[in-house]
Amino acid sequence: MIPATAGSPAIVGVDGSPDALDAACWAGREASSQGRALHVLHASVWSMVCHPVPAGVPAGHRQTMLEKAQRWVHEAADAARAAASGVEVVERLVVGEPAAVLIGESRHGSEVVVGCHGQDAPVGGLLGSTALRLAQHAGCPVVVIRGSAPGDPEGSVVVGVDGSAGSDGALEFGFERAARHGVVLVALHVWSDVRIAAHDGVLWRALDWATVADEEERMLAERLAGWQDKYPDVEVRRVVAMDRPVRRLLAAAEGARILVVGSHGRGGVPGMLLGATSQSLLYVAPCPVVVVRH
Repeated sequence: MIPATAGSPAIVGVDGSPDALDAACWAGREASSQGRALHVLHASVWSMVCHPVPAGVPAGHRQTMLEKAQRWVHEAADAARAAASGVEVVERLVVGEPAAVLIGESRHGSEVVVGCHGQDAPVGGLLGSTALRLAQHAGCPVVVIRGSAPGDPEGSVVVGVDGSAGSDGALEFGFERAARHGVVLVALHVWSDVRIAAHDGVLWRALDWATVADEEERMLAERLAGWQDKYPDVEVRRVVAMDRPVRRLLAAAEGARILVVGSHGRGGVPGMLLGATSQSLLYVAPCPVVVVRH
């Protein structure tokens, strides 16, 4: 994870969609709790349309779209202020393609918050392209908000831990948020998603599964040790399981405040921008999902 400096603002990308307003409210509360400014940002491609206006575009359409974009920013900023009284909000209308702009802004922010899908999402779409590209490329943690899955403010912070560098960044984020909000941190380590019953070879049956499980318990304890020393007041619940990661993480996320994962796990394919587990969770998690890139 690229660490944010103390003065780095939180950033929320908005586009007038209901999920964007939910994201602005969530981001406002988090920025307020951290004493950070919140930048409410909309990236508009209409500013890039030069004069004369291209054929087929009605006269005045460019200006109308810019005015609409400004209203979206203002409405989202008002929603953030209403959700978190006293938060410093900066309204910004930026020229450029949304995902590219937000990826650039992420290099200077503490976190980027977006709705699961925006105005251009297909009907029934589960995840918009902007949210996905941010999770793949951003230079700071990315939070994806789905209005139908707002999370429980009193719920736990669930962190997926697999021993990779990415999950170390997820633990850092998770411990900080659990400490800040005074909630439980659930450290979940799923150490195999292979169904033993599907492998009936002699060698497979001869494996000492109890010893393997003990080693995985020890790995989780070692990964948590330093963070528990740094955050001694955080209550930590350790969960080690042999299961399919997505299934177990989704179950743990029911009633959670947030679900935090790294962008890649130990089994990630070199060159992949986002691991299969992280991407799947973005589509269907029952609470906000935080993806921390390493």
